[in-house]
Formats: sequence, C-alpha cells, structure tokens
Amino acid sequence: LTTGLTEPHTAVRVDAYPLPGGRIPQLDIQVYHLPERRTVDIDCGVNTNQYVYNIRFAPGGRRLLFHRLDRPQKHMQAMVADIETGASRVVAEASRPHTWVLNHPIMTFLKDGNRFIWGSYPGQRDWASLDIRDLDGKHIRNLTDGNVPMGGPMRVDEDQGWYYFADYSPKEHPLNLQLWRMRLDDGRCEQLTSSRWNHSDFYIAPDGRYVIARAQTLTEPPRTILYDAKGRTVALLAESNPKLLAELDRPLPALFTFPATEGGDVLYGVLHKPVGFDASRSYPLLLTVYNGTGSKAVHNVFKPFDHVAARGYLAVKIDGRGTAGRGY
Repeated sequence: LTTGLTEPHTAVRVDAYPLPGGRIPQLDIQVYHLPERRTVDIDCGVNTNQYVYNIRFAPGGRRLLFHRLDRPQKHMQAMVADIETGASRVVAEASRPHTWVLNHPIMTFLKDGNRFIWGSYPGQRDWASLDIRDLDGKHIRNLTDGNVPMGGPMRVDEDQGWYYFADYSPKEHPLNLQLWRMRLDDGRCEQLTSSRWNHSDFYIAPDGRYVIARAQTLTEPPRTILYDAKGRTVALLAESNPKLLAELDRPLPALFTFPATEGGDVLYGVLHKPVGFDASRSYPLLLTVYNGTGSKAVHNVFKPFDHVAARGYLAVKIDGRGTAGRGY
C-alpha cells in the first residue's frame, strides 16, 4: 500500500494477504465536513471481521451508502448512513446459505434519488430477481422473480417506463450477449437484438425506438446493425471485408459443445487448429482450463487465429458449468 501521497516522497506499507479462515483488515469510515472542520464516524456495525466496501454518496450528497459483507461472504447488506450523525441502517440485504452471495448486486437509482432497483439471487440456479425499494428500507414492488436473465443496467427510461440491460440468452445461446428491455410497471421483458449474433457496443436512441449494436461470432467478423424496438433488423450500417480473411487461407476456429457428466448441462469449448492442419496427422494439444466461478474463457467474438495454434498445436479452451452467463 502506498502511503504519504500528500508528501514530496511516498512510502510503502506491507500488509498480510488474508488467506481463507484468516482475519481481514478492519475498515472504518469517516466523513470530514469542510466548513466546520469536523469528522463524523460512520457506524459500520459491531462485527470486526467483515468487509466494508462500495462506499459512495447517495443522490443528493446528504447520505452515505456502503456495503458490508460477513467473512464467509454469505450475507451482504446495503447500508445508508447519515453524514451528520454517523447513524446507519440496512436498506436491502441478500443471503445464500450454501454458496457465497453476489457482493456487488444491481442497485440503480431512479430519478427521485430515493427509490432504487435492487437485484438479488433467491435460488441456487436462478437469474436475478429485481425489486424496487427505497432508502427508508421499504419494499415497493417486485419486477421479476428470477425467471429471466438480468444484467446490469444500460439505461433506465422512467418517462417511457423501460429498464434496458445486456445479458446472455441461455435458452437460445449462452455465449451470445443480447440487449433486453423490461417494463418498470409489470416486469415484462423484450429482446431487442438477434440471438444469432453476439452483441456489444450498444447505442439506444433517446426515444427508445432504435438500437445500434456491433454483432459478431467466432468466425464472422464484426458488423454494425440497426434494430428497431421489436428486435427487427432495419439496416446494416457497416461490415468487415471477408475477402481479406479468405486470402490468408488459414483454418477458422470451431465452437463445439459436449454434455456435462451430471445434470445434462451443455458445455462450450473452442478449438483452434494450426496452419496447414491435416486431419490424418496427430498434433499435440494444449488445453486451457480455469473455470473459476464467474470466469469466462470461451467467447463468441471474432478471433480467427490463436498464437498457440500458430506454433503447430491444437489449442482448446473450455468453460464449465460455473462460468459466467449460465445462471448463478
């Protein structure tokens, strides 16, 4: 940790990394009031072995928000504190008895600065369940019940009553990112981009009538598409030149699937072949596997060549059941 940031020369302080089971450094929160030159201690609770993080001001700047999480990471609380007195209270929380809780849930404020959209995960394999709550701790209404994918917000359009978000479409293709929108009154969802492509770089028209997105797959180079609010393609705005790729005469990668040993889940992998690949020959194979929860190695984005395959290997990456886009 770098110290002395206000001095001519900085210094370094070394702290031990908290291994599993070990205690974590305790964090306190203080608010310094410039006009009165006084400091207010924020009440973070009596637990001295917890995570305190995501510290920021609520809309309007008169209240402080932070999250606190127990050491096993199974119970997370969103807190609001009075910056004048330091008193704090819980406004939303999430628990999972058998696995860790998502420690940065969706928390998106509406225009009044008091109500917010809150995302939690009520079941073992559910998608996010969204609610509208306020900073007084009141639950206003449910939006979804965990039956649809739910990513972070791209835009909240209260005037038109829509919540826009990007997420994968697991029932159709868990590698393809799509743009969705959901009604703020009844939770009805609509998909605004095509399931055939993996999308990114979304631009939503101010009135919500059109969407521009970049679309691609592992073997198809990016193109820019204009969609209407019904998910229909209006125009192809730009595309890559496939002739340049064909002139290189190299084998394209292959996306493949295989069943998991339990539960019947379909898992995804990608295979890159070396230049001059001959199916009658044997090749050394390098398999890259991490599969930590929430990680993702297999992406349906245009990548025609792999530096390992270019050296004469078969290069394979595989994603397991715990990787991103498969539920939580």
